[in-house]
Amino acid sequence: TAVRLMASVRAHFGTDLQLNELFRAPTVAALARRGRDGGDGEATGPLVRLQAGDGTAPLYLFPPLAGTVVRYAPFARALGSGRTVYGLQSPGLQPGEEACATISDMARVYVEHMRKVHPGGPWHVGGYSMGGVIAFEAARQLTEAGEQVGLVALLDTNPRMDLDPAEDYATRILVTMGLKLDLDLAALAALPEPERIQLLLEQGIASGALPPDYDEDRLTRMLHAYRHNGSALERHTIAPFAGEAVLFRAEDRSADVVEEPYDLGWGERCGGLTVRDTPGT
Repeated sequence: TAVRLMASVRAHFGTDLQLNELFRAPTVAALARRGRDGGDGEATGPLVRLQAGDGTAPLYLFPPLAGTVVRYAPFARALGSGRTVYGLQSPGLQPGEEACATISDMARVYVEHMRKVHPGGPWHVGGYSMGGVIAFEAARQLTEAGEQVGLVALLDTNPRMDLDPAEDYATRILVTMGLKLDLDLAALAALPEPERIQLLLEQGIASGALPPDYDEDRLTRMLHAYRHNGSALERHTIAPFAGEAVLFRAEDRSADVVEEPYDLGWGERCGGLTVRDTPGT
C-alpha cells in the first residue's frame, strides 16, 4: 500500500515523502531518487495529483471519512492515462495542520487550492462517502461564484449521515473499513483511548494493514480524522445546487441498509439528477 511504501522510504532514506510525491514518481527508481534527495520540498497543501494526464479539464476527487485519497488511485487509472486527476486530502492528517470545522469550510479551502492549478472552469468534481457531499457543496459554491461546473459525480454517496451518539462510530469505521480487522467492537469501545490505540496499532501491524514503523501518533491522527469528519458530515445541511449531478449507485446494496429512495435523496437537492447503476458495493 501507499502507507507501507512511504514507510519503507522513511526507513531506508531517513526522510518523509508526501503522498503527492509518491504519485509523481512513476517508477521505483524515481521514488528512490526522491528519497535520496529528501523529496522536492514543494508545498502542495491538500492537493495530490493522482494522474498527470494531458492537463486539461482536471477531475477533482474529495476525501471520504478517512481523509485520505489513496483509494482513488485505481479509480484514476481506470479513467485512462489522458485524464488529469487530483485528490484532495483532509487538512489535519499531518502534524501542525488544522482541520476545517465544517463541510462548507472544507469545500471553500479545497476550491482555493484547486484555483492554484486550474485557472477556471469547467470544473469537474466528485467523491464517495463524505467526498460526494463535499463535491456537491464545492459545485454549489463555484456556481454561486459564477463559475462553470461540468461533472458532479456522487459515487454511491448518501446525503446524510445519522450517527448513534452512544456508539464510537469512528473506531468502528477505522477497524472494519480502514484497517479491516476482525475485533470485538464492544470490548474495544470499553478500553480507554490510549489502550485502544495501542491495541489497534499492534493488530494493524500484525495483520499487515499498517507498516512496522507506524506509530501511535499517526494512528491517533487517523482516528481523529474519522471522528472529526463524521461529526462535520452529521452537522452539515445540504444547500440546493441548481446544476446537474450524476449519482453512481452501487448495485449490491448492504442487507442491513434501511429502506432508501432509489436516488438516495439527491434528486430533490439539485437541478437535475442522472442515476447510473454501477456493479459493486
